[in-house]
Amino acid sequence: MDDEPTILLTLGHYLQTLGAEVVSCRQFDDAAAALKAQRFDLVLADLRMSGANNTDGLRLLRLARQVAPKTRVVVMTGYGTEDARRQVLAQGGEYCTKPMDLDDLKTLVR
Repeated sequence: MDDEPTILLTLGHYLQTLGAEVVSCRQFDDAAAALKAQRFDLVLADLRMSGANNTDGLRLLRLARQVAPKTRVVVMTGYGTEDARRQVLAQGGEYCTKPMDLDDLKTLVR
């Protein structure tokens, strides 16, 4: 889940070249519906979707913990702060900053 089309397309394409099945969502509601409808091994979610105070990535992480507690959730952000990192880790997610290194992404999906 990312609101930036370029990031969404780039990550989606790269993951597909690694053999992953990809469901791309630009909005929280779409990502939440997908998470409720099917099983995922990994969720990549942008922390802030549209606006500095929006934390849809954390909302999606909390939802994943409720409906799919074994799903790995990686929350990505271009606005990395120690507070954001702590919040993600405290809720059982993984945290990384953007731009994401493609070798790191490859490691995540293996």
